[in-house]
Amino acid sequence: DDDDDDDDDDDEDDEDEEDAKEEGTKGKNSASKKQQADEQNTVVFVRNLPFETRDDGLFAVFKKFGPVAYARVVFDKNLGRSRGTAFVKFYKHTSAKKAVAASCAIGNQKRSIANGMTLEGRQLLIDFAV
Repeated sequence: DDDDDDDDDDDEDDEDEEDAKEEGTKGKNSASKKQQADEQNTVVFVRNLPFETRDDGLFAVFKKFGPVAYARVVFDKNLGRSRGTAFVKFYKHTSAKKAVAASCAIGNQKRSIANGMTLEGRQLLIDFAV
């Protein structure tokens, strides 16, 4: 009878191990999905723009990284001016990646301001859009 109880304990241990493996796989899958999404992302989010920046000016600045599909400055209708942010969509991921690399901040990793990209004296912060 005691032997039967031991077998039940072994079955529970096996289930716990399987659950742990599945959780580990889920974490890896979600990380690889995010990485895959980043590798396909062609849209960047730009912060710290001068308030006078317009779509055509932004387009001209970012086309040096590659062909741009669109450049949209976010406007505050109540204030009648830019919010200092924008979205730029490139045709290719490699172009978007070049733009992000030109920024003084990528994610939470700060880089030297000397390496960053400026527009009208303002340091631009560029990262992949979510």
